[in-house]
Amino acid sequence: MTASHSLGPRPGRSYNIVQLTQRTPAILESMQSKRLSERPGEKVHHRTTMGLEQRAQTRARIVNAAVAVFAKNGPYTSVIEDVVKAAGISRGSFYNYFSTIEEVREAAVEITVDGFIAEIEPAVERITNPIIRFATAARLYQRKARRDPAFAAFVTSVTNVPGIIDKNSHRDLKEAVNQRLVAVSDVDAAFLISVAVNQYAARYFLQRPQGPLRAKDFVRSILLAWRVEPALIDQALAVSLENLP
Repeated sequence: MTASHSLGPRPGRSYNIVQLTQRTPAILESMQSKRLSERPGEKVHHRTTMGLEQRAQTRARIVNAAVAVFAKNGPYTSVIEDVVKAAGISRGSFYNYFSTIEEVREAAVEITVDGFIAEIEPAVERITNPIIRFATAARLYQRKARRDPAFAAFVTSVTNVPGIIDKNSHRDLKEAVNQRLVAVSDVDAAFLISVAVNQYAARYFLQRPQGPLRAKDFVRSILLAWRVEPALIDQALAVSLENLP
C-alpha cells in the first residue's frame, strides 16, 4: 500500500482555505503554459493572472466548504444550498464552478485523496518491502483519522473515499504475493479485508478520539488475515512514525 494506502483530489491534512489556495500557483502555471502553447509568443496579461488566481481561490473556497458540509451532514443528503451557505457565496457563483452537488462532491473527494497522498507518499514510497510499505501507510492513515476528526468524518461518510488509503494497497498486496510474503488464495478478497478494516479504524477513532491507540492492532489484524509471517508483522509494526508526516 503506498501513499494512498489505504486512504484514497488527494486535502488529508485538515485542509483549510489557506492550505487549499497554496496550490493556486501550480494551477496558474499549468493553465498559462497551456494557453501560451496554443498561442506561441503571446504574453499573459497580469489581469488575466489575477483573474485566474481569484477563480482558483473561489473554487477552493467552495470545495473546502463542501468537505465540512459533507462531514457534518453526510455527502448524500447535503444539497447545493448547504454548500453555498457554508462558503458564503451566491448560488449563481456556485454554478460558475460546478453544475451539480455530485460534481462538488467528486472535487471534495479528489482534493482529500490528493492531499493525503502528497503528504505521505515521499516517505512511504521509499520503503521497498510491500508489507512494510502497506503497514506504514495504513498506520499513517489511521493516525491522521485520529488526529483530524474532520478528515475522519469526511472519509467515513463518502463511500468511495477508501481509495485514499487503499489506492495502492492492491498493488502492494500483489507484490507481496509475488514475493511469497503472504499466503492468500484470493487477492481481491484479501484486499477488501484491508479496505473494511481501515474504514472501521477511521470510524473507531472518530467515535473514540481519546480511546486506546489501536492502529497497530488494526493493521496487525489485516496482516494476520493475509497470513504474513509473525516476524515480518513485528518488523512492519516496529517502524517508527515519529518523523513521518
